[in-house]
Amino acid sequence: MTKRISREASDATKFKQSLAKQGTNNPNYGKKRDDSTKQKISDALKKYWLSIPKSDSLQ
Repeated sequence: MTKRISREASDATKFKQSLAKQGTNNPNYGKKRDDSTKQKISDALKKYWLSIPKSDSLQ
């Protein structure tokens, strides 16, 4: 899998991603996270998305 170049994904790709992680296919299905874990995930995702440039249409 390669790193995304921009933030856009086609509707077909979004649909496939949605189906792939629904219900029991989700690796965290049925598990609870404590607040410190949620904060770590939030901080990491914010940092990740800041590293991906926005396309010209979003700027």
